[in-house]
Amino acid sequence: MLICTCSLAKSASKMIQKTSFFSLKKVFVAFLLISIFTGYLKANASHMAGADISYKYLGNDQYKVTYTLYSDCSGSLPPISMNASVRSNNCSVSNSFVLQKVIGSEIVISANCISAPSTCNGGVTTGFKQIEYSGIIVLTQKCNDFVFSVTDCCRNSAITSVINPETLPLYVEATLNNLTNENSSSVFSGKPIMVLATHQENQFSVNALDSDGDSLVYSLIAPKTSELTNVNYVSGYDAQHFIASNTISTFNSENGIITINPSQQETAILAVKISEYRNGELIGSTMRDVQLISTNSNNTLPSIGELVSGQLNSFSLCAGAELLINLSSVDPDAGQTTMIEVSSNIPDLMIQKSNDRLQKVSISWTAQQASGNSTFWIKVLVTDNACPLNGAKSYYLRITVSTLVLSPIVTNSDCAGKNNGAIALNISQSSQPVSINWVHNNSDQPMLDQLAAGVYTVTLDNGNGCIVERNFQVNNSERIDMTATLENASCIANDGKAYLNLTGGVLPYTIAWNDNNNLQERVDLKAGLYNVEITDQIGCKISSTLKIGKETCEVPASGFKLFPNPAIEYITIQNDLLSTSPYSITINDAMGKKVYYKALFIEDAMNEVLSVAELAPGIYFVLLESNGESQILRFVKK
Repeated sequence: MLICTCSLAKSASKMIQKTSFFSLKKVFVAFLLISIFTGYLKANASHMAGADISYKYLGNDQYKVTYTLYSDCSGSLPPISMNASVRSNNCSVSNSFVLQKVIGSEIVISANCISAPSTCNGGVTTGFKQIEYSGIIVLTQKCNDFVFSVTDCCRNSAITSVINPETLPLYVEATLNNLTNENSSSVFSGKPIMVLATHQENQFSVNALDSDGDSLVYSLIAPKTSELTNVNYVSGYDAQHFIASNTISTFNSENGIITINPSQQETAILAVKISEYRNGELIGSTMRDVQLISTNSNNTLPSIGELVSGQLNSFSLCAGAELLINLSSVDPDAGQTTMIEVSSNIPDLMIQKSNDRLQKVSISWTAQQASGNSTFWIKVLVTDNACPLNGAKSYYLRITVSTLVLSPIVTNSDCAGKNNGAIALNISQSSQPVSINWVHNNSDQPMLDQLAAGVYTVTLDNGNGCIVERNFQVNNSERIDMTATLENASCIANDGKAYLNLTGGVLPYTIAWNDNNNLQERVDLKAGLYNVEITDQIGCKISSTLKIGKETCEVPASGFKLFPNPAIEYITIQNDLLSTSPYSITINDAMGKKVYYKALFIEDAMNEVLSVAELAPGIYFVLLESNGESQILRFVKK
C-alpha cells in the first residue's frame, strides 16, 4: 500500500491552516460572499480536486493503467509522474510501478466565460485542469482480486464536508478479475462537473463507457484515503448525502445520473464506484473521487426541451431500425447562447448540429444487430454562455436494441380445395416474451393449421421496441394441369388418337381411362366419349371427358358410280372414264373393319359386279385406289 509523501513545505502550510481554523472560517465566510459575483469558491493549498483510474487490456498479459488527475490551476504544480501499485492477496502479488505524465494530456476543463477567466487563464477565480498519467504492467497470474491503485496527497483545505481535508490523501482504485476472461475496465465518459449553482436543480452524470459491452452498476461510496480508510465526514454528511441540498438528492445506479439542488455555498467531495458484470459475474470495477463547489448564481440553467430532467430518458427499437432523436436547447435567460454536446458508446452515431443561438441537434443511428437485448448510452450536455460561470445540465439517454428473428415454416395445402396448409413461427433471439397477433382470426398462437390458400398477416411485439409485421402466402400444392391433343377416327377405321399433356402436381402420375387403359398416349380409339382420371403421388386428382370424333367419308366426284344403293345382294361399280388402269377395291364397314378386297384391271366402260349378300345390314365404304390416288363410294346394305 502506498502512503502519502507530501513535502515539508506543504505540511507546514497545513499545520498553520489547522491551528488557525477559526480565523480561516472567517476568511472562508467572507470569500463565500465574494463568490456570489465570481461564481467559484477558490480552493487553497493542494492541487488535488479529484481523480479516477482505469485500465485497458493490450494482449499478451499486458495492461495499460491510466490515472486521471483533476487539478486546481491555483494549487501546486502537478507532478511529472505518479507511483501506482498492483496487488492480489490470492496470487500473492504486491508491486509498485510508475505512471508517466502523458504529453499533451493537460487540458483546461473550467466552465468560465471569456470575460471572467479562471486561474487557468490568468484570472482570479479557481479553474481546473485535467492531466493523464499512464504506464504498462504485465500480469501473468490469473486471479479474481487484482487491485490497481494510486494515492496522492493532499486534498484542498476548502472542503467543508470533511474533517481536516488538508491532511487527507486521495486514493482511487480499479479491480480486475481475469480468471475466466480478459477485461478492460469501464472509462468515465466525461469531465466531472466541478461547480454547481445553488437553489437550482443541477443534474450531471458520472457515467462511463465499457468497450467490452459489460453491464455496469453505479454506486456512491465514501471517498478513500487508503485501501481500508475512508474520509471522516462532518456531521450531517456521508457518502449518500455528500452536499447540503434543499431537496433529497437522487442517484441513479443504472446510469450514474445525479440530481442535486444545493442549499448553500460550499465545497464538497463525492466518490463513485462502477462495477462491471459479465454473464452475472463481477469481473472488475473502477472509481472516481471528485470535488464539487456550489456557488450562488442568478443564471437559470439551460435545458433540453425534449428530455426530462432528473429521469432516465429511454428509447427502445428493433435491430435494423433507425433511431432518430431531435433535440433543441431552451434557456429562459434572454440573450444567452447555448451549446449541446453529445457523447456516446455508439461509434457510428450520426450527429448534426445547427448554428442557432439556441442550438438544435439531430441524432440518428441504424440500430446494430444484437443477440438478445443490447443497451447503449448517449450523454447530452447543454451549456450556456452565462458569466462568470457557464450554466450546464446533462442528460442521460438509454437506447435499448432488441433483436427479434423470425424463421417461419410455411406448409402449403396438399391439393386444391383441401385447406390443410399450416404456418409455424420459430421466434429466436428475443429475451422478452413476444406477443403474437394473427390478423385474420386474432389468434395468439405461434402455429396455425387447417389453412386454405391465401395471405396471412401476423404482428409480433416483444414489448421492448421491437415490432415485426410479416405476410405469409399459403398456396395449394401445384395443381395437376392437363391438356389433350386429339385426332378424330378416320371414316373407315378405329384410328382416333389422344395424347395427354400433364404438368404440375407431384410426380409420378397414375392414369385411368374408363376403358381400363392406363396409357398417356392412345392410338386405337374409335369415335366416342372417353373419361380419364389423373392422380399424382400425394393423391390429388383431376378428371376430364374427351371426345373422339369420326371423319365423314365423302364420295368424290369421279367417273365411278355405284348402284343400286341401297343394295340387297349385288352392287355394280361402273367406270364411265375412257381409260384403262389397274385398281384395287376395298370394302370397310362403318367401324373401319375390312370386309372385302379385290385387285383388278378396269377397262373402258367396264362394270364390276360384287356380291354383298353375306354382308350384314349397315353402312359400308368402297375404297378405290389406283396409282396413288383414291376414291371412296358409300352404300347401304339392307
